[in-house]
Amino acid sequence: MSNQGYETLEMKVYNDIKDISKEKIEEYKNSPQWIELDDLFKKITSENISPKSALIEILSYGEIVRVKFDHVFNNIQEGMVLTSEFIYLPLFMDMPHDLAVAVIKGWGSDDEEINRKSSEIILDYQRDRKIEDLIEILKNARLDNNHEVANGAMGELYRIGEYVLPRLRLVRFDNGTPQNLLDDTTTIIFYILIGEEKTNDLMSRCADENEDIWIPAQEEVRNIIDKIDLMPYFIRHPEKLEKMKEP
Repeated sequence: MSNQGYETLEMKVYNDIKDISKEKIEEYKNSPQWIELDDLFKKITSENISPKSALIEILSYGEIVRVKFDHVFNNIQEGMVLTSEFIYLPLFMDMPHDLAVAVIKGWGSDDEEINRKSSEIILDYQRDRKIEDLIEILKNARLDNNHEVANGAMGELYRIGEYVLPRLRLVRFDNGTPQNLLDDTTTIIFYILIGEEKTNDLMSRCADENEDIWIPAQEEVRNIIDKIDLMPYFIRHPEKLEKMKEP
C-alpha cells in the first residue's frame, strides 16, 4: 500500500432514509410541511436565485427533509438545476444544526478564512460519508468472498490516511462486526500508524505460540488502538457518542 493522501472526492449523493419507517414516510408525504417544502426546494434547484436563506430554512424542518430530498432527487423535473446547495443538502443534514447554519453562511464568503473553514468542514463530512461507504463495501465484499473488491476498499481507506482512524476504531465497538472486518480494519490502522514492515512483525508476534511473545504483542496492539483519539469524529457526529452511551 502507498499512502499518498486523499483529497479528491467525487460528487456523490448520500441520503440515508433506510431507518425511517414506511409509515413515517407516508405521514411526512401527507403533511402540510411536505407542501411547504415544495417552494423551498424550488429555490435551491434554480440558478437564478441565491439559495442560502432557503437552504437554512429547509434544515429547520428536520427529518422530513431527507424524505423530501429522496423524493425530489428520484423525480428530477425538467428545468431543475442540481446546484451544490441541493446536492450537499443531506451533508448539511448530517451536521449539528448550528454548525450547518454557520457553514452555509460562511461557504463562498468574501472573507477567505471564513470560506476556507466552511469548505474544510464540508470536505470533512464528505470524507466521513466516503469512509462509511467504503466500510460497507468492505464488509459486504468479505461476506461475498469478493477479495478483489475488499482489497480495493482497504486500499482506498488506507489512502485517506490518519483521518480514517477514529471511524475504524469505532468499528471495534460494534458487537456485530464480523471477525474478518475487524482483521481488515486492524491491518489498515497499523499500516497507517506504524507501516507495513512493523505491522507484519507485530501480527507475526501476535500469532506466536509462545505466550511470552504473543501476550505482550497483543497488549501492544490494544495500546496502539486505544490511543486513537475519537473526539474529532464525535465533535462532527455527537449523535454517535450519545448512541454509545445508551444502555
